[in-house]
Amino acid sequence: MDTKVTKNVRYSGTISLNSMDRECFHKVGNNFYFIPPGINYYFYRVDEQEMKLTPIMYLDFGDAEIKDEDLPGRAIEERVDSDKERKKLADEVDKRWNAVRESDYIYPLIKFFNDDYVYVYLVQGDKRPGNTFIFNRKSKESFLTKDKKPIMFPPCFAMSIMCY
Repeated sequence: MDTKVTKNVRYSGTISLNSMDRECFHKVGNNFYFIPPGINYYFYRVDEQEMKLTPIMYLDFGDAEIKDEDLPGRAIEERVDSDKERKKLADEVDKRWNAVRESDYIYPLIKFFNDDYVYVYLVQGDKRPGNTFIFNRKSKESFLTKDKKPIMFPPCFAMSIMCY
């Protein structure tokens, strides 16, 4: 990271502004990870030597997962110069966000992990509060709150000690 070299890297999924994530780059032990903000179900390891992203985890929500090809509009993916083009792009992005919000799709708003756990705060459409999913990477056990059962976790409740 000291070289100040930047390189465009392609990866699966999309980056969306619909996110509560504050950080997308994480250091766990001696490794760097990229967890794309918003509607992206992948976790990546950053290979500093090869300058590439390697998928290491995928959150599988089956049919409730958002797929780009199923959505109207588009995500921001290109730079535009005119106000007319910016307005058109903004309308397309709004169309996409409204479709997600009005759907039954499940999407992760907050994602992070360490050597022991994966934590995901996810929502479905515009239903609030969301649900919390915690996966123990060592025991392979998982815990999901759904509809405030067995308890209602506020987003990231007591997780800062565990994951930072």
